[in-house]
Amino acid sequence: MAEGGLLERLQRLEDLEALKELKYCYCAACDNNYDAEAVAALFTEDGIWDGGIYGCYEGRAAIFATFEEARNSVKFVLHHVGNPIIELDADSAICRWYLWLAKINRDGDRSMLFAGTYHDLCVRQAGQWYFKRMTLQMQDMPPLGGQA
Repeated sequence: MAEGGLLERLQRLEDLEALKELKYCYCAACDNNYDAEAVAALFTEDGIWDGGIYGCYEGRAAIFATFEEARNSVKFVLHHVGNPIIELDADSAICRWYLWLAKINRDGDRSMLFAGTYHDLCVRQAGQWYFKRMTLQMQDMPPLGGQA
């Protein structure tokens, strides 16, 4: 096997792991009382967070503001992402994830469960991967312990 081919394969594996870690860091920041600073830092300066019915925010400042606001309304949240499908193309990637999200708002103690998908466009800038656009499609689930 040519050394060039081995280096390309190694780079691909490193990129795949870096993209997974980027998503895991996003989930950890959200689950850490919506750490707005940490979330915003994962996006490019002109990055977009598109939550559909939850709003669309462009730029780190807008993303920071919306996650700072979420901190005041959510008592508990836990993101679980899985089944990634990642398409790499040099310094960009399209990443798709399934999401399970458990949440309790501050205005009540009712547990809520959500299912959804993320569709992320990621780019590498100065050797680091960032979200360029994150699109969330959520589906409400019945209340935990409730009737379907």
